Parts: sequence; structure tokens; C-alpha cells
Amino acid sequence: MPSIHTATPGKNGSRSDTKEKLIEAGIRLFSEHGFEATTTRMLADAIDVNNAAVYFHFGTKENLYFEVLNTVAERIRSTFQPLQDAICASRSKGPLSPQEAWSFIERYVDLYIGIIKDPANKTVLYLLLHEQINPVKDHRPITAVACKEGEQILLLLLYEYWQLTDHRSAAIVSRLLTSSLIALSEHPSFAQLALGMDPDAVLPEEVWETIRSYSLDSLKAFRPGTGT
Repeated sequence: MPSIHTATPGKNGSRSDTKEKLIEAGIRLFSEHGFEATTTRMLADAIDVNNAAVYFHFGTKENLYFEVLNTVAERIRSTFQPLQDAICASRSKGPLSPQEAWSFIERYVDLYIGIIKDPANKTVLYLLLHEQINPVKDHRPITAVACKEGEQILLLLLYEYWQLTDHRSAAIVSRLLTSSLIALSEHPSFAQLALGMDPDAVLPEEVWETIRSYSLDSLKAFRPGTGT
């Protein structure tokens, strides 16, 4: 599964190179410490530049923080793009059949689980958490992509899989499944505690296989409007 990779800065020591490096440092430091506790000195020291470089390229720490969030949001969007493109290509030939919709639902669940289980995405998930619990000027682009745009994909697929006449049941189930996966990624300690694991231990593959099976089996068994 794809990681939400960080960019590779240039090699010429250019201004754009410094700006990119500050953004990458911001992704790491803001995810670790949050907005308030991360100082411009910490950001500058992380890439061995003068503190003035932050103000030169971004004007304020807040502007750098917003650029960090926007950058990560776009990387998440690009991770979902191949799935969206495949769905659009199939829809261009006509409405999705329940079988086609189910195939894409499986891809959605696999993609989401692949993202949250990849250690390389830990900083991204922590930024999402900071954005939700302590937003700066209510700027939440990562939430908009991960919790709204991504969720909208599943909502429409469930709507077509269940052959619904309205979106309400699909919207509820889509919100429940997506938010549960995100919560697990942000708070793995709950799963570790339930399994009697060390807080620093990596969740075993069995956990992800169980989550996948339960998610898909629940979606397949549920029949909107019937109470089952």
C-alpha cells in the first residue's frame, strides 16, 4: 500500500530548497509537538538555517503551519486519486453494478488500512489529530480530505452497492467505518492495551486482518431499512 511520502528537496541550496526543507521539518516537528509548542528556532535548527529563514519564506510560524497542513492534505488526496480515477472510468461506461461497487469498496478498505498501518505515515496521522483537537483558526485541510473527501468515496460506493434510494444509511455507515479506522490509527494504544501488548509494540498483522474481515463482513451483512 502507498505511503504518504515526504518530498525530496532539491540539491542546489536554492530558496525553494530551503522552503521545502522547512515544510518537511514542520511535518515532523508539528506532528510531534503541536503548533504552540513548536518554535521557529526548532524549525530552523532542524535544517541548520538561520531563524530568519522561517520569516523570509513564510512570514509567520502560522503560515508555515498552514503550508504544512495543506501539503499533507494534498499528499493524502493524491494517494486516493488512483482509486477515484478507476471509479470514474468505470462510471463513464454506465452505473456501477453491485458487484463492481463491492470490488471498489474492498479497494477502499484495503487502501485505508494500508495507510494507517504504515509507520511512515505516523506523522501524517498525528497532524490530523492535532488539527482536530487544537485547530488554528479552524484551518483543517487534512480533515477535509481524510474525513470528508475520502469518506465521500465510500458513501457513494455503498449507495450503489446497496441500491439505495437515498444516501442516509450509506452516509451513517461510511462515517462510522471511516472514523473508526482513523481513531484506531490515532490511538493504537487502545488496541495494544486490549491485547496486553507493550505501548511501543507494533500491532501484529492479525489485527489488520481482523479489522479488514470485520469491516467487509459487516458491510456485506447489513441491509439498510431492514434493521439487520
